[in-house]
Amino acid sequence: MAKAVKEILDEKDKEKKKALVEEFKTKFKDNLHTLIDPDHPDLGPKNNQFVFMWGRMKGGRSDFVKRFVKDYFGSVNAHGHKTVCQGSLYFVGKVMSYQWDYDEKDGKMKWTKEKKFYWQCDTANSEFIIFVGASPFEGNYGPPLRAGKITENLVNKKLKFAVINPRFSKTAAKAWRWIPILPGSEGAFAMGMIRWIIENKKYDARYLTNANKAAAKVDGEPT
Repeated sequence: MAKAVKEILDEKDKEKKKALVEEFKTKFKDNLHTLIDPDHPDLGPKNNQFVFMWGRMKGGRSDFVKRFVKDYFGSVNAHGHKTVCQGSLYFVGKVMSYQWDYDEKDGKMKWTKEKKFYWQCDTANSEFIIFVGASPFEGNYGPPLRAGKITENLVNKKLKFAVINPRFSKTAAKAWRWIPILPGSEGAFAMGMIRWIIENKKYDARYLTNANKAAAKVDGEPT
């Protein structure tokens, strides 16, 4: 069965994929009741409808999770926040750490090797922030480390922020503007913003032309 599912997943042609699914349903007709959806055998057995999602995982707990979710319950859906949170943060940090610099060995300008860098925004001194799916008044490092300074800056009118989130969170309740987008449409919203900024030339061209630290220094830019 696993081999047949892999064949369906690997097939790129839509019509051939449909034919493979029908063939699958005929071949495994006696076991279709164990699947989440016979028309989508790639979703696997009904066991996969159970998802175990954790936040910060402390030492030793991962062994328990694997035994409970995968070995005992038979689900492949054991996921931690690192997959979509910390992992994506590190990838972005790496890209932001590139520098356009002269390579003495090759004798030409080139991008330097990226660095693993844990970038954090300066919420304590920012004048405008866009929170996308984030709620510093409720989770992550917000309540213990950031909510206090954000609140102080809201009171003294130093800060305004917008919240892009389907849910009306505690942070959204304090926002200058809450944008209740559809779940999963954050990427499309971001691309729309980028397009509008480019088409209306609402970007800082002078700042963006500084390709490295040396150029920014010459231009009098602090970053």
